[in-house]
Amino acid sequence: MKKQCSTGNRDGDKFSEGDMRTPEGVYFITHRIRERLNYTLYGGIAYGLNYPNPVDRIFGKYGHGIWLHGRGKRLLPRDTKGCVAVHTQFLYSLQHIIKQGFSPILIAREISILKRAPKKLSQEEALILQRVKRWKTLWERKDPEFFSLYNPLLFSRSSGKRFSSFVAKKLGYFKRYKWIDIFIPKIYLVKGPYYWVSFFYQYFRSPLFESEGVKRLYWMKVGGGWKIVGSEWREKALHLHRRYLAESKKRITMFLDRWLRAWKGADIREYALFYDKNASQNNRRGLNAIVAHKKKIWSQSPPLSIQISQVHIKMVRSGFEVSFLQDYWAKDYHDRGKKILVIEPHEGSYLIERESWSKK
Repeated sequence: MKKQCSTGNRDGDKFSEGDMRTPEGVYFITHRIRERLNYTLYGGIAYGLNYPNPVDRIFGKYGHGIWLHGRGKRLLPRDTKGCVAVHTQFLYSLQHIIKQGFSPILIAREISILKRAPKKLSQEEALILQRVKRWKTLWERKDPEFFSLYNPLLFSRSSGKRFSSFVAKKLGYFKRYKWIDIFIPKIYLVKGPYYWVSFFYQYFRSPLFESEGVKRLYWMKVGGGWKIVGSEWREKALHLHRRYLAESKKRITMFLDRWLRAWKGADIREYALFYDKNASQNNRRGLNAIVAHKKKIWSQSPPLSIQISQVHIKMVRSGFEVSFLQDYWAKDYHDRGKKILVIEPHEGSYLIERESWSKK
């Protein structure tokens, strides 16, 4: 759908405040302008854009107040001071799909739209997507390799802060938080003139802190590889914890299945991998005590069958609480009781932190 628009009355990409040019690149709608607007100029509706974005700041571009707005008079080419003006009714028709902080706006002299098979990514898109997933994995692992995904010099320019300060702050979080779990429902990619932007809703969870909002990562090809040169974060209530819990329940169910297989098979090495080194199991403290106890029992009477039912999973501060009814059979022995596991996220999976059983 082609619609006419009006841009700055001077040709070329915007570089400084008051140059009467419209910026070219990828921008995001940040907010609806609620103040009283001149209807002739703005048509009664306007949205702010995030100019200058991180890439703009790298190249020293500055200014503010770039809007996407309507027009209460005839729409003519190059008739703004730098904003983008469109037909008022057209902008009103987009209100229901505009997501503040999330909807991208592409501004360019020419834009090519490629028609291709759905869900088929270009080689470049696939690479950026893989890098974003790697970024998430390394963050959850608290792995110092996380910082290798950034270009220190350009990231410093875009943020206005030393990269060493960014690293020190993150390393502080790595040390402070026992675990980090990040939920990203879907990753979106959009290409700019010489950079890519990945953006997504993000739910961050740790034992001491949680947040949710919109994250944007700006990528440029530097020294032969794509690196993060800028980022933006906007905290926003999205109620992602519900989707996070639903997804976590699926993963925890698979974790339980693997744990049960190791237990039923009396595989002590595999079984031990499911526990934190400081885990407790009823009155036993530490993984060594748990392993020694199981070795003793299994040497005398290994398990024949273990069945669980009435599984319930809920979020708790230390991770997740998993409760279920457990039936255990060994040679000449059977018991039934309620088992409670407190598990914590760990590098894309989970570890059992606390285990208790009571006869029922």
